[in-house]
Amino acid sequence: MKFLQVLFCSLIAYSCAPRFTSKAPQNFADRSTLQDSGDDNVTAMFHPVDPSLDLIASEILKPHTNIDIAMYSLDTTAASPVMAALSSDLVQSRIRDGALKIRLIFEGYATLADATARSQALENVHVDVRWFSSARKVHHKFATMDSSSDDATLITGSANWSLSSMNNYDEAILVTHGKPGIATAFQKEFNLLWTMSTEFGETINSDAFPAGEDSVEAGISVAFNSANYTTAAGRLTMIMPKAWTLTHAIVDEIDNAQTALDIATTRIVLRPVYNAILRAAARGVKINILVNQDEYELPNSRIGLELPACPDEFETSCSVGTAFPWFLTSLAYPGKENVSVRVKFFSLNTHVTLAKQMHAKYLIADGLRVASGSFNWSASSEYEHMENVVKIDGAVFQSVVAKFLRNHANIFAQGRDQYQPYVSRIEAAIVSGVKTDCKFAPMDLTFQEIDYVLASGQRAANKPFKDACL
Repeated sequence: MKFLQVLFCSLIAYSCAPRFTSKAPQNFADRSTLQDSGDDNVTAMFHPVDPSLDLIASEILKPHTNIDIAMYSLDTTAASPVMAALSSDLVQSRIRDGALKIRLIFEGYATLADATARSQALENVHVDVRWFSSARKVHHKFATMDSSSDDATLITGSANWSLSSMNNYDEAILVTHGKPGIATAFQKEFNLLWTMSTEFGETINSDAFPAGEDSVEAGISVAFNSANYTTAAGRLTMIMPKAWTLTHAIVDEIDNAQTALDIATTRIVLRPVYNAILRAAARGVKINILVNQDEYELPNSRIGLELPACPDEFETSCSVGTAFPWFLTSLAYPGKENVSVRVKFFSLNTHVTLAKQMHAKYLIADGLRVASGSFNWSASSEYEHMENVVKIDGAVFQSVVAKFLRNHANIFAQGRDQYQPYVSRIEAAIVSGVKTDCKFAPMDLTFQEIDYVLASGQRAANKPFKDACL
């Protein structure tokens, strides 16, 4: 048995007893001085702990005159609080009276038939639906409400307005009230995309809701990758050389970090971001990274993986097909001791990547600044989708940044107390021959810890893991 264990460990090149800790992220205590105080007009919510769809529904029920929504995916079932609000007698009477107009640019996400059915359900409750006409996808998840008024409302973030998102995914959502500067910026983005979109069904609200005057909103700003294009004649024409607007927004925050970076993102497939993380690690920044399960590959798949040579980090080919978290884990580089990478692990079938996914896309720099939005850190997101990154300054919005810090501390340690008991249970089932339920709540683990879980069968009795499972 000892021989088999040593042999197996040497074959997949990891320690058979990976050091395990359930502690909070490195240096978190030193950066947690922000208190739950500050401007109540900007709120942060997080899935799956906050009932965001109920809050969004309550916003829709308020006496607005204009609601504009750009959304990748949205539930139209009766169980959705958003759909219930849109179809309510209160909202429908306001639409009939001409007091309210609602428009939606909808991607649909799933099949054409599904997107068509959802779009029709929305048109049935007098929401004017358009589909974006470009080959690019609308990946935004935002809504503006009376954007040019003093009471302007903005809802934005990583979360689609779906029950699966609210109940299962890690997400970050921002809601602002009375911040017309930032709401106007989103309204201008909506208006731009609306003019490039095609009516789905009946033309209900053809006139664009005018954006307000451009103004700087203290402590909060946004970047859109529509800035990567010119928009003459209603067409998106790529600016050359490529601008990489949102990639630069993330890299700038990493480069400006002095003490700490807390990152929660679906994936890291951008070479400039990877290089910026290396620079931060080398100057002593403590970095805690959490990514989704699809960034994990089985040990056999990692054999022979090499970091591609890349003289120009902004060549698109440098940011295609390479998942950088593994290289942050496996390669030697200055300051590697400052970097901790974990994967949100939720299925023994590592090809399952959506069920409980890490779908937030944010970083916190020095415990003082947040960059968050719809933007996945990939070249396809930069140039095949329409996306945004919102930046929050903790000097103005203390409570918002404090909530992001707490969220990251919680999810970075998520489920780690069940790691050792789970491994022991699987090994006992293998040895005894009495099968067990192998399902588990999400655990945020290192690559080596996931390797250790998946090797339980061979380690215990030289049997495949599935032999333990009902």
